[in-house]
Amino acid sequence: EVTFSELGKASVPNVPEGETVESCGMLYAYNAIYEGISCKKPKLIKKFERRIFPTTTTTGDPVIRRLASQGVGTVFTTNTLLTTLMTANRSVQSWDIVVQRVGDKLFFDKRDDSKIDLVTVNEAARDPPRNDTKDINSQDALYAEATQLNHRFSQDLLVESQRVRLDKPNPFIDQTAEMTSVGYLYRKWELSEDIVLLARCEVDCAAPVGTPPNPDGSPPTMVMKALNEVPEAAAGGGAKPAGGAQSWKAKLDSQRGAILASEMKNNNPKFARWTAQALLADAAFIKVGFVARSNPKDIASHQILDVQTLKPKELAMQIALSQSNMWGIFKHLVTLCLRYIDSGEKAVIVKDPNQAALKIFRVPADAFEESDIEESDDEGSDGDDASE
Repeated sequence: EVTFSELGKASVPNVPEGETVESCGMLYAYNAIYEGISCKKPKLIKKFERRIFPTTTTTGDPVIRRLASQGVGTVFTTNTLLTTLMTANRSVQSWDIVVQRVGDKLFFDKRDDSKIDLVTVNEAARDPPRNDTKDINSQDALYAEATQLNHRFSQDLLVESQRVRLDKPNPFIDQTAEMTSVGYLYRKWELSEDIVLLARCEVDCAAPVGTPPNPDGSPPTMVMKALNEVPEAAAGGGAKPAGGAQSWKAKLDSQRGAILASEMKNNNPKFARWTAQALLADAAFIKVGFVARSNPKDIASHQILDVQTLKPKELAMQIALSQSNMWGIFKHLVTLCLRYIDSGEKAVIVKDPNQAALKIFRVPADAFEESDIEESDDEGSDGDDASE
């Protein structure tokens, strides 16, 4: 067991510098004309039903498999799993991540039916959404709605005629399909002589034309994230939106700072993960959109009411997210996994649903039927604690 108190004290003396080993995909440029969106001038969000948003796990990623076979790195994962671990001590909802060891390599993975890719809503609020109903305002329904909205928002405010093609094509979609604006950056960090991380990071679009280039001459990139308003009926208290937030359509234009602060409080785990994802991808900006249902009872139509621009490092300071602590947490968990998991074995890291702690359990080598890197006959002891 690893307590959140222990994770909060973890740190590294120097934050490692990341290096992009390979980049894949294509990015459209952000359209600066949409900076004028407001409650008085909202934009109906498009659906993009023909675009694909894969959430391929680590061992299912052909690029990671190839780079791993070439000896690029010793620890492998995706940005979703990596940032969940790095900000684990902020988590409220339970989750689990599979760890597989092959020789001296570790692969952080997810189960096939995992919900870890879902975007949470008001996870840290005093009155979070309830899940005792099956209507459109239940927790599960709001998480699914938020996830879909983030996919749509990432594509909606772009100029498709202005494109930045990365080194290689998108490895997860047929090139004849409608192209999704997304960049997969396979980045490497050296945490120690034995721990070299390779992670698939993501950016959503290029910065608007005219934005000064990066020092290496490449165009700055952006991460697009959407906050969706929680209807009054979804709040645990029932009388007001969770955390006391005001109706966005009535208050957002005049109280955008207060509403953003309320969202940061109610969604602290989500903001931490988003910020960490932008930092890992070396994105220049995070665009945060405020999205509300066109009609409170209709989850098929949404409006963008406001878009705010945040810089990842400044946002990290605002929410007290320390990069030294992020990397310290991850290095500590990797060290535990290397200590307690033998080659050919698997374990599961679980956020305890009732305590502020993580637990690590050994599981059989064929558990979850993941797309393993290598077949093995070795098995760990079923359900035994790997760390106490």
